[in-house]
Amino acid sequence: MADVWVNGEDCILEAQNEIVRIREELQILRGSIRELNQYLSAANQRFDSIMQNLPVASYTCDLHGNVITWNNAAVELFGYAVHEAMSRPIWSVHCFNDESLDQVFEASQRNILQRIANGEVLIQIEQEVPHPSGEILTILGNIFPVRTNSEEIVGGMFAWIDITRKTELEKQVETQMKLLKETNSALMSQKQELAAANTLLAQLVTQDSLTGLNNRRYFMDQVEHALAYYHRSGTPFSVVILDIEDFLCYNRDYGTKAGDEVLQNLAKLLRESVRPYDVVARYDGEEFSILAQGSNEVGALAMATRVLKIVHSHPWSPAPISVQCGIASAEPNLYSALELMENMETALRIGTTRGSGSITAYSTKLAILN
Repeated sequence: MADVWVNGEDCILEAQNEIVRIREELQILRGSIRELNQYLSAANQRFDSIMQNLPVASYTCDLHGNVITWNNAAVELFGYAVHEAMSRPIWSVHCFNDESLDQVFEASQRNILQRIANGEVLIQIEQEVPHPSGEILTILGNIFPVRTNSEEIVGGMFAWIDITRKTELEKQVETQMKLLKETNSALMSQKQELAAANTLLAQLVTQDSLTGLNNRRYFMDQVEHALAYYHRSGTPFSVVILDIEDFLCYNRDYGTKAGDEVLQNLAKLLRESVRPYDVVARYDGEEFSILAQGSNEVGALAMATRVLKIVHSHPWSPAPISVQCGIASAEPNLYSALELMENMETALRIGTTRGSGSITAYSTKLAILN
């Protein structure tokens, strides 16, 4: 019995020692837990401090969308206090008060959370959220998965900046660019219209409306150019005037409409009878003129003879017409286009005394040639 009692005492003593050892280990463990809690508390404080002082609106959500943290910049940007956002789904914080918009926004946020749960990092995400003031904000942000020490993803961290003004400016720039393009298009159209109007004006100033030929003003300008070129290069040219004989009587007998048709048909015949580079004009009333480029007096006489043959053989209606010609050519001692044209008119007047259908050339020696 004594041996049994001794053994029992030994067991009790051993158990007491084990209890003491366990108590010591528990005390050490409690100390470690306190240190760990202090560390975690400090870490949480540091995290909260970092979150609160981030210059961008930031918050964290669990994978169900419930807000866990909400920093000062988020309060300032989104207009909701911390207590208004905490523990609520983010789609109920950003509420459009429009069922269809709210549904779209919730679906987009659930999609983001699903992508976060899959470990995806979302960069430069742009979205619109409502502000309590009624303004719709355009925000741009990055979203990162939040992981535990064991790498389990438990939520997401959202960081946003406000690009509403930037977007508005971009829209304004886009609108201004569109307006600028429209204005430029209108200006180009106006420029084309102005060019067309100037062309028309030039035609009105230099073109005869009835026959479509150049008028006397244009003809005189061309004679001045040709005369200047003649004195520089020696290239000859001549001017020819054609007059419909007794045209006033023709108008009286057959009417002005028939007379106008004669003028139009004669203009067409003259254009078709001369070279492409010769200038044909309606000189005055029933008088027409031709600037024969490169033709001296002899060449001009040959051209006038050919033209009058074409005119007189044409089947005129209601009655035939007769035409007379006067010719003047450039000469070395002649420097005035007006004087040259007066010589041409003088030749025509001389021709009227010589009978119907005459061709008369003027020179400084008053040589009259048929």
